[in-house]
Amino acid sequence: MLIVVDALNRHQFRAMLAEAARRRQLCQPSDPGDDALDRCNPAHILCLDDAGQVVGGLRLMQTTGPHMLSDTRSALMADQVPLRSARLWEVSQFWADAPGAAPMLLTGALDYARRAGVLDLVALLDAPTDRALSRSGPPLYDYLGQPRDGLVAALVECSAQQIIRLRARFRLDAPEFADTDTALAHFGKSRRPAAKLDASAALAAWCDEQIATADDPHERAAAEALRLELSHLIDGAPRRRCKA
Repeated sequence: MLIVVDALNRHQFRAMLAEAARRRQLCQPSDPGDDALDRCNPAHILCLDDAGQVVGGLRLMQTTGPHMLSDTRSALMADQVPLRSARLWEVSQFWADAPGAAPMLLTGALDYARRAGVLDLVALLDAPTDRALSRSGPPLYDYLGQPRDGLVAALVECSAQQIIRLRARFRLDAPEFADTDTALAHFGKSRRPAAKLDASAALAAWCDEQIATADDPHERAAAEALRLELSHLIDGAPRRRCKA
């Protein structure tokens, strides 16, 4: 499941964004984490697995304003002029922690950007994500500048043909974005507290098992006596004791 979080719905997804940031730093401990660009109202695409866990994400920013290749990671451009165009978006904070999450996220980003009129994405990828997306088959993108600090800049065409190529290579269905209510309910599955153990019922079941599996009358009598001793814990009755 993919979810788009932007300036309009960010207030509803604070917990999910916080969880995504925590998981991303576990996957990419060298990543500096939150930076000033996060306050420029970027869009995030997050990926949830069947259990409602956040297993990947990326950040989308317009290149007409501040972005990583023009500011915090300009060294990746190897002294080239920073890319700026209303029809070019930057992908950063790209991480994936589940099989298939990386191509699903890239497909979703391409589809989302293409529908917004964007022609190309420039994606900042770490080495593991680059390998996951480059595995088998012809290249999906061109590289810009020079690799630096474990990152590469990849230029990806936002076209229907590119999306079809990506889906065919990784055997993906067409990307579907969940609405807010569906996404929050699905994420909530992984955050619900575990059901409390019924200690009384568990204790009663254990006592009954000891009685049922007794090997001889003496052992059965001892199990029944224990059941009686524990009756106040099992059914709330006053403590009862076996007669000596």
